[in-house]
Amino acid sequence: RCCCVLAAGAMGLPVSGFPNMNAVSLEDATGQNYIDTVDFLKVGVLGSIMAYAIIISIGYVLMLAVGF
Repeated sequence: RCCCVLAAGAMGLPVSGFPNMNAVSLEDATGQNYIDTVDFLKVGVLGSIMAYAIIISIGYVLMLAVGF
């Protein structure tokens, strides 16, 4: 389960998976991108920090609870 949280934390980058690559390449009728790489970084860095905080706080307590 911890691996799922770690993998989700990496999804803030525009090249982390096909859906993100597809989203960053979409353009409107005038050729302007809907989403820029900066948009991914704004949200992705915050999401990665939040995922890291969850892993080291709640994850640590859960691992102690199961005796790992």
